[in-house]
Amino acid sequence: MASFKSCKRGKWNLFRIENKNKRYNASRFNIYDELSILGIYELGLGTRSLAHLYRCSTGSIHNMLKAYSSIRLTEMRSTGNGTSRFYRFQNDAINVKPPLTSFVKNLKDQEYVEEFDKIICVLGLTDGFGCIHGEQGFVGISSNSCIIHEIFVDLMYYRFNVLPGSFFRGDPKQGYVTAYHNREIKSIVETLNAICIALKHSPAHHERAEAYLSKPQPSLKFLIQSKRKTRELGLRLAFSADGGCSLRIKRGYVYPDLFLACAHPILVYDWKRLAEEFGIRLSIKKGKTWSGYEMLRTQALSSAHKFLKIGGFIKGVKVTRHSPYYAGIDKQALLLGILKLNETIKENNDLKGLSLKEIHKRLSLSLRSERR
Repeated sequence: MASFKSCKRGKWNLFRIENKNKRYNASRFNIYDELSILGIYELGLGTRSLAHLYRCSTGSIHNMLKAYSSIRLTEMRSTGNGTSRFYRFQNDAINVKPPLTSFVKNLKDQEYVEEFDKIICVLGLTDGFGCIHGEQGFVGISSNSCIIHEIFVDLMYYRFNVLPGSFFRGDPKQGYVTAYHNREIKSIVETLNAICIALKHSPAHHERAEAYLSKPQPSLKFLIQSKRKTRELGLRLAFSADGGCSLRIKRGYVYPDLFLACAHPILVYDWKRLAEEFGIRLSIKKGKTWSGYEMLRTQALSSAHKFLKIGGFIKGVKVTRHSPYYAGIDKQALLLGILKLNETIKENNDLKGLSLKEIHKRLSLSLRSERR
């Protein structure tokens, strides 16, 4: 860990990093780093000092703050001489009117609200975050799916009667964060942490993995021990928020490739155990992450059908815009399309010789024509 010393420069405290060899890549800050930067900025430290503290460029700090400003988590204000711009927290809730989704409305109508805090924890441990800075609490999600944001807002409203201070409305230029941040949220974060032990599921960018793992770690024990419906919803939301579906070719046939991103060394085994309770056999893939774990995945047809049996992906959650073939297509529609194509190839052997690229093109055209 780098150590810091404080010195005076004008009226601001300037922190100097002792470890000159360590330089942080601001483009790889996770949400906890960003919240820390915002919190320190709120206390009065300038962008130059923050850049010095995190060993990155002033422009990187400025761009990060500007992104948050555009979604109203912060607001711009000028200094006395008007030459610099600073950003401050805005605690006013955005005017949204739940229910935003039929998914949560139906659960509410079924008097299922008492389980909402567990579902919130599931989103917190996949695409979400939660932490406490002093008397302020922060909880939210960072996702490129509008439906996931709306589900999160609905759950928070019906369970805790709060509205967000920032809300992602579908414009990627405005960032991907829906967040709650004020003194009232502190008790909510404490409630959620009491359920899952810790919402924080990865080390901060400047934090060593060993130091992070020495702290209380999150667990899915609360979900594994819940009623069946809650377990099903939790697994479906996890795959919808932090997972997806692609396809693979084996001996000329097409198979679905279901995956769930997870780098936490405890959660990855908890997800595997939970999925196996429903007959979904997931294998753990290792990779170059902070923990050595990257994701869980399965290419078994039986597992795909078992996943569909519990409901599959949440309706309306789409493949990200980064996918060259399936951007904007519902994840559920993609999974069903792959299974349908598998049956088609079995009935027509002439299709077995198609390349992976050609199969992607055909499937994409088929799914988009069905959507019209």
